Amino acid sequence: MESNIDVPIVLDKPRHLRLDLNAEEIFQELAGVQFGSVIKDLAGTASKELPVKYTKIFIYACLKHEDEGLTLNDIGRLHPGLFRSEEVQEAIGKAIQYGYSIEDTELPLAPNRAERRAAQKTKTKKPTG
Repeated sequence: MESNIDVPIVLDKPRHLRLDLNAEEIFQELAGVQFGSVIKDLAGTASKELPVKYTKIFIYACLKHEDEGLTLNDIGRLHPGLFRSEEVQEAIGKAIQYGYSIEDTELPLAPNRAERRAAQKTKTKKPTG
């Protein structure tokens, strides 16, 4: 069943991330921390991307709603570079946005990595002259 909080993502096949209470519970159980605290910690870092171990658990937790037979090992078998792809990071950002019902401007994981990079370059440019 698809809802308005489902975020399309292509991994091994087309899937839908859903950050709901069930996903948060799975994340907390496997990661040993509440997802909200991970997001708060992330807000204070430069990268604004989930560490790989949390990315794997997050994707797993958010996909269990559509595939009860899915295992953490199934997610781990996906190509590691996939977790750092712009599309995956955008989908994670959108799932967080929808799951927490927050505005783009409040989102620690910005939905568009390219925009973040451009903003960082602008900030780090030294004045010429």
